[in-house]
Amino acid sequence: MAEVESPDAMRRRDFIKMVGGAGVWPSAARAQQRDPAGTSEIYRIELRHRAAANESIREKHDKFMQALARHAPPWGLRGREIPPAPDVAPGNLSAVVTLRGLLATGEMSYVRYALRSERYLRDNAQYDDYAIIAFSSGGAERLRALFHEVLPAYVEAFDCYRATIHDLDIQMADWKWVVELSNSTGRDVDGRDGVYRIHPGNYFDGELCQRAFGAAPATIIERLQGKVEKVSALGDGVLLACNSAIPLPREEYEKMDARVRSLLK
Repeated sequence: MAEVESPDAMRRRDFIKMVGGAGVWPSAARAQQRDPAGTSEIYRIELRHRAAANESIREKHDKFMQALARHAPPWGLRGREIPPAPDVAPGNLSAVVTLRGLLATGEMSYVRYALRSERYLRDNAQYDDYAIIAFSSGGAERLRALFHEVLPAYVEAFDCYRATIHDLDIQMADWKWVVELSNSTGRDVDGRDGVYRIHPGNYFDGELCQRAFGAAPATIIERLQGKVEKVSALGDGVLLACNSAIPLPREEYEKMDARVRSLLK
């Protein structure tokens, strides 16, 4: 398996590309968003797509931007400038475009496209296209719309194999264990082969359902129906809303993950 690169390293590299090396990495600002009860105000939508050598970055980008333009900030670009498709510069392995209309305190929102090359791309999440949309949580009505309307629209527009609405600090805290488990098993345990944590909002396509849970989407829906906020079919996969009442204290987040996992066994 390819050496695992931490999400912080990937995000740091992509951030430097966006600001031309002149920015200050916002980890300190992000850390200040968590209160003593372990509740973070900064959440992210993360969308991931298996990049393919024969697909056009421009066509993919234009389709996703059309979806963003239909929704208002903080997670859409309606009424804001739509960034053009980026090109992968010679010698680079990805192209990054910032979503300047979507800024949360200490966080950048952006899309990263992998180099289209059969010699480069591998079956590992390090080679994904991915989109990051950071936002400040809160507001029950708008959050229900995010989980039940916006997320499924973005999953379809970005052709996701997985998507999450998650607390970034919890994802970062998990990474040490993700790396250790990936290196010891040779599997992409929180990428294309597995799901390390169930988050408040999730999407898994049919292939990931089989790889991560050993079950078809229909089986997962049957196991979770009536036991989570909402579970439904989307495309060839499963859209899973565990708890849209974010932000969640870390203890509640952990309990949610453990309970849903127990239902999937």
